[in-house]
Amino acid sequence: MSVRRGDSELPSRRTALTALAVGAVAVAGGCSSDGPGGTPTTTGAATAGPGAAGEMVKGAHGTVGALTLSADQKAAATAAAKGVTIGVVAPVSAEYLANVAAGAKAGATQFGAKTQVADYQFDAAKGVTAIENFVSQGIKYLIVVLTDPVAMIGAVKAATAAGVTVVQFAGQQVADEAGGYSVSISDAQLGEAEGRVAAALAKPLGPIEVAILDFPSQPNVIVRADKLQSTLKELAPQVRVVARIPGGTEALGLSASESLLQKYPNLRGILSINDAAAYGAVQAFQGAGRNAGTAFVVGTDAESKAKQLIARGGIFKATVDTQPFLTGQAAAEVIGQSLAGGKVAQYTTVPVKAVTG
Repeated sequence: MSVRRGDSELPSRRTALTALAVGAVAVAGGCSSDGPGGTPTTTGAATAGPGAAGEMVKGAHGTVGALTLSADQKAAATAAAKGVTIGVVAPVSAEYLANVAAGAKAGATQFGAKTQVADYQFDAAKGVTAIENFVSQGIKYLIVVLTDPVAMIGAVKAATAAGVTVVQFAGQQVADEAGGYSVSISDAQLGEAEGRVAAALAKPLGPIEVAILDFPSQPNVIVRADKLQSTLKELAPQVRVVARIPGGTEALGLSASESLLQKYPNLRGILSINDAAAYGAVQAFQGAGRNAGTAFVVGTDAESKAKQLIARGGIFKATVDTQPFLTGQAAAEVIGQSLAGGKVAQYTTVPVKAVTG
């Protein structure tokens, strides 16, 4: 298994499909809502969103709070939403994605729209078919996640060309390439949040060694892991990151962590870019006879299992909540704002928050 030290590159190991299957590690090769070069754009010309009564502020970045519908907007959206169904195109076997779909349903309920979920089971071809079927049924509003953007973006472009409003969550290809909307976390903010938690755990322990389980085949996850490492270095400079090694799944997290502990027997902490690999890291530490007093693991996603482990006070110390329910709700509210005739930023950033028990 390849390891990278410092800033040297790791070879790609997995596809976006595997990444999505284990949670929010990297959906569609780009979870970030950071603008080009990592700088958010706050201005842009207002143009009519495809299929929408409202206006898209093209290139602009907004907040989730800006999407909240006022009483008047709810009334207007409800009047416009009579008979409207929002198609949700996503694999829902992963907890993160199921929670996004639930949030979308709750958001749509605010203004009387229905949702219909097409579970394409991490099969991009089925995802394309789901998009095409919704368009052929006359559905004018879609909320989508692209597990394979290269394979699926063509269907999205065809949908927007046909007058369909498309909102992508956990990615921004639809906004960048197809004139739709993006609702997503910022990977830089996510990495910073994990770095701050990790620094708080590591700093009292002195000059310890830690490692990072990353997912280098996904550019946005590299942004996340880089920010995690730089934040840790800034806040706890005595801590040494001895390796960055691919994780992503529980099985890979376990095997990677076992290899790390063989090479670095004094390793005290493992920081994972998702919760799934973090579970494997916990198992590896336990297998090496370590406990909560001699090791710590930090993850990202705030899955139910992760929060349960944190609550027990064991090796799994913290995670970062990417707020999937709020993401889905916000995606639906983009559509609600459009139906109400509001102006909507093309990109919306979902805030993240640390969970420490």
